[in-house]
Amino acid sequence: LMTSEDGVHWQALFQHYGATEPLLRYSELPGESFHLVPAPAWRLGNQRVYYYRWDAYVNFASIRYNGETSYRLDEGQTEGWLETAILERPEGGWGELYLNAAPQAGTIQVELRDPATETPLSGWTRSASDVVPDSLRGRVTWQGAGLAECTASHLRLRFYLTRPSAGQATPLLYGW
Repeated sequence: LMTSEDGVHWQALFQHYGATEPLLRYSELPGESFHLVPAPAWRLGNQRVYYYRWDAYVNFASIRYNGETSYRLDEGQTEGWLETAILERPEGGWGELYLNAAPQAGTIQVELRDPATETPLSGWTRSASDVVPDSLRGRVTWQGAGLAECTASHLRLRFYLTRPSAGQATPLLYGW
């Protein structure tokens, strides 16, 4: 079996490898009659493909191979941050910033930074960042203003993750 991601370059599928860990923990499954049984996975280009059986049905899922799936604080840490590469303002202006995040017991704040001076943009600081909600698509604002109102031509996003103590659940940032 050969495959291609672009229709030009073809490759053989990689060898199967054991992936017997459940895609969902049984404690997270809805209802007692719901059984999700994973089968071996394989690598297809830059994707890791899983197939699994749910009752009589076979389904497929994939994730990016060697890609990040979430960002969190390490054990023992109560605060940390991560920063994006330099972003250039699109021709039509900035859109709104939405996060897929689960702050849990902690908080997630976002700061806009000037990449030329490596300093926060006035009015778009960490302290001006409104509370990021626990949401698949939560809109980020700074004292009510959205990213679409920012006039900077270039910026970096800096995400601050904090929790009250190392024993509490870490905030999780999945994507933006």
